[in-house]
Amino acid sequence: MKELFTPLEARQRHPILAFFARRPVTVAVLLVATAVLGMISTNLMPVELLPAGVEGKSLSVEVEYNRTGGNVSPMIVEKEVTLLVEAELSTISGITELTAVSRGTESDFYLSFDKDRDMDEAYAEVWAAVERARLRLPDTVGRIQVNRSRGDSSSWPVAFVNFSWDDGTTDPYLKLEQKIQPHLESIEGVASVNFFGTHRKFLAVDLDPEKTRSYGINLADLLQRLRGDNFRAPAGKVTIEEGDGSTLKQSRDVYLVADSRFASVEEIENLPVRPGLRLSDITRHGVEGGREHKGVYETVSVSTYVRVNRQDGATAMVFKTGDSNTVDVGKKLATGLDELRNNPEMSGFSIRVPWNQGDSIMESIENLLWTLLWGGVLAFFVLLLFLKSWRLSLMIALSIPLSMTMALAVMYFANETINLMVLMGFTLAAGMLLDNSIVVAENVFRRHSLGEEPYAAAVRGAGEVGLALILATSTTVIVFVTVVAMLDDEMLAHFMGKIGLPVCLSLGFSILLAIGVIPMTMYRMGMLKKEQKFPLRRWFVARRSKLTRRWRAGGAMRVVVLPGIALWEVMALFVGRNKDGLPGTPVVDRLAGWYESTIRAILPLRYLLTALVLSLTLFGVFWVYGAQSRTDRNQGNRDSVQLRMSFDDGSDIMVSKHALRITAIDPGSAAEQARLKTDDYILRYNDRPVDSLDDLRRLEESVPPGAVIPVQVARGKRTGTLDIVSGPSGIHGEMMDTEPLRDAIWTTYVFDVEDILLGTEGAAEKRRAAIEQGMDEEEAKLLYGRTPDEAREWFGIKDLSTSFSAGRANFWIYLDPERVAQSGDFYKRMIEAMPERAGVDVRGEFQGGDSSVSEVSVRINGPDTARLVQLADEVIVRLSSVEGLEGLRIDADEGLDEVTIGVDRQRAAAFGVEPSVLSQVIGFQLSGTSLRDYQKGENLLPLRVRFAPPADAGGNPRDPGLQDVSETRVATGAGASVAAKAMTTTSGMAKSSVGEIRRTNRKTSLRVVGTTSSEDLERIQQQVRNAMQGVKFPPGYEQELGGRFGDFEGQFTSLWTSLLWAAVLVFLVMCFLFESFLKPVCILIASLPGAMLGGFGLLYVTDTPIDGITMLGLLVLVGVVVNNGIVLVDLINRLRQQGVGRTEAIETGSRQRLRPIILTSLTTAFGLVPMAMGDAKFVGMPYYPMGRMVLGGILLSMVYTLVLVPLLYTILDDIGVAVKSWVAVIVGRKPAGGGELAPEPASAD
Repeated sequence: MKELFTPLEARQRHPILAFFARRPVTVAVLLVATAVLGMISTNLMPVELLPAGVEGKSLSVEVEYNRTGGNVSPMIVEKEVTLLVEAELSTISGITELTAVSRGTESDFYLSFDKDRDMDEAYAEVWAAVERARLRLPDTVGRIQVNRSRGDSSSWPVAFVNFSWDDGTTDPYLKLEQKIQPHLESIEGVASVNFFGTHRKFLAVDLDPEKTRSYGINLADLLQRLRGDNFRAPAGKVTIEEGDGSTLKQSRDVYLVADSRFASVEEIENLPVRPGLRLSDITRHGVEGGREHKGVYETVSVSTYVRVNRQDGATAMVFKTGDSNTVDVGKKLATGLDELRNNPEMSGFSIRVPWNQGDSIMESIENLLWTLLWGGVLAFFVLLLFLKSWRLSLMIALSIPLSMTMALAVMYFANETINLMVLMGFTLAAGMLLDNSIVVAENVFRRHSLGEEPYAAAVRGAGEVGLALILATSTTVIVFVTVVAMLDDEMLAHFMGKIGLPVCLSLGFSILLAIGVIPMTMYRMGMLKKEQKFPLRRWFVARRSKLTRRWRAGGAMRVVVLPGIALWEVMALFVGRNKDGLPGTPVVDRLAGWYESTIRAILPLRYLLTALVLSLTLFGVFWVYGAQSRTDRNQGNRDSVQLRMSFDDGSDIMVSKHALRITAIDPGSAAEQARLKTDDYILRYNDRPVDSLDDLRRLEESVPPGAVIPVQVARGKRTGTLDIVSGPSGIHGEMMDTEPLRDAIWTTYVFDVEDILLGTEGAAEKRRAAIEQGMDEEEAKLLYGRTPDEAREWFGIKDLSTSFSAGRANFWIYLDPERVAQSGDFYKRMIEAMPERAGVDVRGEFQGGDSSVSEVSVRINGPDTARLVQLADEVIVRLSSVEGLEGLRIDADEGLDEVTIGVDRQRAAAFGVEPSVLSQVIGFQLSGTSLRDYQKGENLLPLRVRFAPPADAGGNPRDPGLQDVSETRVATGAGASVAAKAMTTTSGMAKSSVGEIRRTNRKTSLRVVGTTSSEDLERIQQQVRNAMQGVKFPPGYEQELGGRFGDFEGQFTSLWTSLLWAAVLVFLVMCFLFESFLKPVCILIASLPGAMLGGFGLLYVTDTPIDGITMLGLLVLVGVVVNNGIVLVDLINRLRQQGVGRTEAIETGSRQRLRPIILTSLTTAFGLVPMAMGDAKFVGMPYYPMGRMVLGGILLSMVYTLVLVPLLYTILDDIGVAVKSWVAVIVGRKPAGGGELAPEPASAD
C-alpha cells in the first residue's frame, strides 16, 4: 500500500469525506440547521418525571361491602364475597399472582400478569369474571370497580398540598369540599383532587328509640317512605301549546321533571309519618353547635383527623391528566394556590406545598444539567491540556452540544419526552462524545506529520479510522440493545432503553461530526500548515521572557515576579511554550518513548507477565466483589420521613379509667387565668396523672410557688396543654369515667410528639427557671422540650403533617431541602426523641420516590389465620435478633374485639320476627342508613337517618354499647315490639387476631414486615434466612421472602446474564471488523477484567454498595472499554498490512495510539467526575454509583489496554501461526510464515 496520498488519490479513495472537505459552506449550513432544529425541538418536547410507555401488568378489583357504612368481621367478608370473587378471577389465564384482602368494609383483589399478557384482553376478562361472581354476591355488596395500573409517573400525584386553618375559621371542611376542590380541579391539566382528613358535613335525622317504640312506628316502613322521597327525576316528554287567542298557537315538546326534593330542614321536620304525626315528633331534640334543633341538624362525620404544623387541616393529593406536562401543571397549580391565598373567603387558611412533582423534576433536571455542564468543562480542559490549541479544543468540544441537539431533534419526532432517564443518558455520554473527534484529529495530525498535504491528510486521516470508529461505537449500542432485550425486569429494561436512546443517538451523530466536520475544519482553518502564526501564544511567550529576565536580575524583584511565573507555568500547560508551529507536549512525548521501550522489553516475557497480571486481576475482582456490600438499590439522600404509631387498648396514654372533671372554678384563680373551663377533664398536672381532687392538691403543693406548670386537658373531642401558675389552682371537681374521652385522650401522645418535633414557645425560659430551682438540665430539657428554632435546627424539619384515627397515627415529616444530606442524623434524633409509653408502638422509615423504599418482609402461607398469627409472632421473635432490621410487625390492621349475637330461632318465630329483620334493626341501631343527598343552596349534603346516640349520666352523647344493642326494640308480627335480648344470646368477648385476612394465590397468608435503612441488604437477607431456619412450619404452611428481598437475587442474576450476552455480541461485532476470531479475544481479555477491577475497586474505596444501577454501569463499560483496544489493534493491523514486521508494528502502533487512548479515556473519565462525586441523585434515586463504576472502569481499563493488548496480540498471533502450521502438516501443505496477516482495511465510505 502506498505510504502517502496525493489530494487526487485521497479524493478517489474517500469520495464522501472529500465532498465534505470541499464544501465548507454546505457543512456549516447543515450544522446550523440541525442545531436550530434541535433547540426548537427541545423547547417543544414535553417534560416529565419518568418516561411513559411501560404498560402496568396489574389490575385491581374493589368490592364495597355493607354499603350502609357498618363494619363487620373480615371473616364474614371473606366468606360472603372474597372466596366467590376469587374463584372466578382464578380462572383467568396469565396471572402470576392473585392477592385477595378481606376487610371489615370491603374486599380488594390485586392481580399481576405475565409480561406478555395483553392487558386490554385481561381487563375485559376480569370484568367478565366479576360480573359472573356478582350473580352470587349478597345484596349488601355495593359498588364494584376494576382499576388498571399504569407503569409511568402519570399515575403519581403531581403534588401534595397541606391546608390548615385557625380555630375560629367557619366551615373549613365545607370550604375544602365545595370551594377549594372545584377551584383546583378547574386548573388546566388537573384531573382530580383527593382530600385526606376531611370531615364531611352531613344532615342527620336522629330518631328517638323511645318515641318510635311508643308510637308503634314500623322502622322498615318508615325507611321505605323516606327512601321514596327527596328526589328529582325525569318523568317523560310532553307537548305544550303556546300563544293566546290573537296569535297562532304553536306546539313544542318539553321534558317533564318530577321534583320532590326537600326544600329546607323544616320541611323534613314536618314530613308526615302518618296522619297527625310528623317526623319531628319521633326525633330526639337537642343542641348542636350552640343551636337548638328538632332532631334534624347538620353535623360532621369524622374518621381521620389531620393536623398540619399543629393546626387542624387536611392534605390534598393532586393528579394530572395523562397528556399534560407535569412541570406546566405544577406551575399552574402554584398560580391557582396563590389565587386561593388571595381570596377573602379563605381568610384563616394556610396553604403549604411540601412536595410538587414539577419542582422535583426541575430540581433534578437542574442537577443533571450542572453535572453535564461541569463534565463538559472538565473534558474541555483535558483536551486543552493535551492539544494546547484553543481552536482545536473548542472545535472538538462542540461535539458535545451539537451531538446532543441533533439527538434531541430525532427524539422529538419520535414522540419522546425530556425526562430524568434521558438526561442521565446525556450525562453518561458527555465524555464519550469527544472520543471519535479526538481519534480523527490525532490521525489527521499523524498523516500530516508523515508529509502528506493538508487536504490529503484531512481526508485520509478520517477515512483510515472511520470504519473502526463506527464499529467501536456500535459496541456501545449493542450493549443497550442487549440489556433491553435480555433483562427480565420490564420496568428496568424500559428505563435502560430510555437511558440508552440519547447515548446511542448522540454517539451516532458524534461519528458524523468526527469524520465529516472535524477534518474539514482542521483543513479550512489552517491547522495543518507547517508555518503557523499564533499571536496570542507569541504575546504569552514574550511575557514569560520578561518575567525570566526580571527573575535573573535577583533581589527583591524575584518576590514581585514569582506569582507571575507560577501563573505562567500553569497557563503554559494549556497554551504551550513555543511561539510558532504546533504546540508541543514534551511530557506525553517522553511518556510515549518510555512506553515504547517498555513494550519492547516485556514482549519476550509476554506469557509469564500475561498469566501473572490476569491471575492477580481476577483474584482482585473476586475479592473486591465479595468484600463489598450488595443491595437492591443505594438509598442516597432521603428528603422525608414517616413515623407510624399504633396504640394498644392498655396503653398508659389512656391515663386511667377515671379523670378529674372540673365542676367549678374560683373567680380570679390561676385556673381561670389559664383559661380552664367547667366540664374540662384534667388528665395530667406537671406531667403527672391526677387520681383524685386530693391528689391534685398534693401535686399543687409539691411545686414551688410561681412556677409555670403544664396541664393536659381534654375538652370535648380535643386535648391540649395549658400553662398554669403553680400554687392553689381554684379547681373544684369530681372523678368521672374516661370512657367517653378515650378517642380524645390517646391523642395527647400525638400532640406530645408534635411539640417535641416542632418545639414549643417559651421552652427555653421554662428550662432556665426549672434549672434555677434545682432541676437537672437534661431532665428540664426532657420535660419542657426545645423552642421552635432549636427544634428546627436539631431535627431539620420543614413541614409536619399528622394524620390519626382511633388507635393509630402517622407523621409525615418533610426535611429541609438544604440539609437533606443530614437526613440519617435527623432520623436517628427523631426516633431517640420519641416518648416511651407502654402500649405505644413507634416505627419509622425514610420516604422517597418509592413509598416502600425501606420495607422488607417474610410472607407466611397456610390454611388457618389464627395459626398464621402464632407463626408470625414466632417469626418476629426470631428476626428481632437481626441487626439493622427494625419495626417488625404483622402487616395487617389490628382486629377489633368480637362479640357474637346468636339468634334463638324458636323464640324469634314465636314473636313473629324474621332473623334477617332482626339483623337489619340491630345494624340500623349501630350504623343508621343513608338516603339521597340533601340540596342546600349550591351544596349537596349527605342525608343519614339513625337512632340518636345514647347519652351518658351527664347527658352527653356516647357510642352505643352492648347493653343498648340488647335493649333494641324489634317490631313483632302482632304489631307490638320486643327487646332483641328476648330472642338472642351473647357470647363472651373474643379477641380478633387481625383486622384483615389476606390470601395469596388462593392460600391464606400473613406478612411480617420490617424496615431497614442498611445498604448491605445481602447480609441482612442471609441473617433473615438463618433466623428463619429455627422456625418449624407445620405441614401445609410455608414462607417466602418479599419486599426488598423479593427481586434482589433475581435482579443480579438477570444483570449478570445480560452482561454475558452483551460481551458475546460485542465479540461478534469485533469479529466482523477484524475478520478474525482471535483479535476480538485479545481486546476483551485485555479490557474487561481491568474494567471490572477498576469499577468495583472504586466502589470499594468510596464505600459504595453494589446495586442494580452499578451493574448497569458495568454493562455500559462492556461497550465502552473495548474502543481503545479496537483503535489500537486496527492500527497494528494496518501497519502489518503495509509490510511492517509484527514486533515493529506493535511497538509503533502502541506509541502512536498512546496519546489518543489516554486523551479519550481522560476526557470520558473527567466528564463523569461530577456524576460520580458526592451524593448526586434525582427524586431520591442516586446515580453516583453508576458514575463511579464507569469512572473507575475506564481509568484502569486504559492502563490494562495499553499493557495487555500488545502482549495478548502477540500470544494469540503465535497461537494462530501454530494452528496454521498444524493444519498445514495435517493436510500436507507448506505452512505460510510470518504470522497471521491483517485484513485489507476498509474505508469509512
